[in-house]
Amino acid sequence: MPDEGIVYVATQKLAYVCEAIASAESARASCPELPIVLFTDRADIFERSPGPFDAVMGVADLGPGSGSHLSWGNGLQQRVACLARSPFARTLHLDTDTRVLSSDVDQIFRELDGYSIAMVPCAPGKSRGFDLYGPQFNCGVIAWRKDLETDNLLSLWAQLQSFHMALAGLEPPGALPYLAHLDDADRRFLLTNDQTSLARFLSPDRNEFGIAIKVLGDQWNARNPSRDSLEGVIIDHSDCHKVAPTDAERLLSEAGLR
Repeated sequence: MPDEGIVYVATQKLAYVCEAIASAESARASCPELPIVLFTDRADIFERSPGPFDAVMGVADLGPGSGSHLSWGNGLQQRVACLARSPFARTLHLDTDTRVLSSDVDQIFRELDGYSIAMVPCAPGKSRGFDLYGPQFNCGVIAWRKDLETDNLLSLWAQLQSFHMALAGLEPPGALPYLAHLDDADRRFLLTNDQTSLARFLSPDRNEFGIAIKVLGDQWNARNPSRDSLEGVIIDHSDCHKVAPTDAERLLSEAGLR
């Protein structure tokens, strides 16, 4: 594999696979030469064709969980675990409900010349995690270069996310000192959200390992901008790109994957 590339993770729901396909197609249109890898628990879908991906890598199925939050959290847990498996020396991870709008996306790898990781902060009032917990980075767009610092961060992040998920599965959800003030619903949400576990190590106001982080502008991870204000946006990360579960089979069929 080349030194630079994009990684997606799509598990738990076929709708996420559809979203990843559409996002990867937008990345392919903007940067045709940039390799793209998908991690998924539905690798069987791509037996006939890899679609827009250069490689499709399997992920162990964690099961659907016992509720919507746990299913969502299982997907986030799988995402964090897969990031460390990136085959690239410099990786751009994109959430499935993103669209690449500019060929400038490949400049993210130059941003890593002097930094180990690059992310966009969550905005107050636009992020439930921020409002409940405090400053966090949005995990929908992450760029990093492989080094000792990021290897350590990704490993510890995955371990804590797994522990958080075990607590989220309890009834009531397990309590931790930094979440004990919240009610059950909010505590379970933060336990399942991978941005919470990351923030224990790395956030806009916390850096446990002194990792060199590049704080990116909103153009790199534009959360739900209006459709008439996309000029200058490099990565559009909007709810309008989500796929309804009832549409997934049809979209896969239209893509020639069913």
